[in-house]
Amino acid sequence: SGVLTEWKKTETAQKKKRNTARREAYREAMRLWKEESDLAKQNQRWVGWAKPKLGKLEPQVPKPGSKREEGTSGEAREGNADITGSEDEHENADVMESDGESVEE
Repeated sequence: SGVLTEWKKTETAQKKKRNTARREAYREAMRLWKEESDLAKQNQRWVGWAKPKLGKLEPQVPKPGSKREEGTSGEAREGNADITGSEDEHENADVMESDGESVEE
């Protein structure tokens, strides 16, 4: 549990640094956009570029060994493809005529 606690502290600190850097870049872009917007209003024209968006920040890092990382959901999706039997339907479609009766060879 000591390793997990240390890992969590490290990951959380790194995530916060990256999110803070992203917010600072956004604030700088907003400051530049606001200057352009004010100048455009004075000159009675449209702003030359779109208002910047912050976008999504990094979510909390999942714990190591969680079920999502092991791919259990991906295995379930692969299993559903076998149940549908779409390949068998295509093979049987060649044997059936347009009126629904089977073709005798």
